[in-house]
Amino acid sequence: MRWIIILIISISISVESAAVDLTGLFAADPQPKGEWTKLVIPLKRAGNLLIIEATIDSIKGDFIIDTGAPYLVLNRTYFRQYETNKTVQSAGVNNGVIQATRCAISKVSFGKLFYENVDADITSLTQLENSKKIKILGLIGCNFFTSLCIKIDILTNQLIIYKLDEKGNPIVKIDSTSQGFERDSTPDIAMKFKLCDS
Repeated sequence: MRWIIILIISISISVESAAVDLTGLFAADPQPKGEWTKLVIPLKRAGNLLIIEATIDSIKGDFIIDTGAPYLVLNRTYFRQYETNKTVQSAGVNNGVIQATRCAISKVSFGKLFYENVDADITSLTQLENSKKIKILGLIGCNFFTSLCIKIDILTNQLIIYKLDEKGNPIVKIDSTSQGFERDSTPDIAMKFKLCDS
């Protein structure tokens, strides 16, 4: 498999945003900060899940990169002290609705990349932890990457993040060759098609 396939495949625990109208519930997407232009962050694997080590304020641990989740979701088991009395309905797995607690996080970081004043939901991820038999502190949603270019290379188990300029172009050249692409240039999917003018 190539890294592009992972962007197409939905992670099995993805949050279905169609289940609940999330418009206006969260502040603007968090803005990336830090002195860097390209970061390479090691990925861990738990089945089909991609996991990175991140720090929420001073709590460090494993978080799932969930391209189906719109924002940060924290595991109630490890973040009870952040809970407020602000309960919200949030999108859950399989178009379900779950109760969650909304909170504000001072700082989220992975590597030299960090974010400040980030909104998050707190809910139980116990079932997910038990099924994968690993400690999961939360889910890193796609809003962390909206103003960045990311490359998920599952062959080398790396998350490569590129900072963008004001026009939306990567500041440094994206390395289009990876260990996996040099080994095998056979496409994952081959399809015949016919282009017709109407």
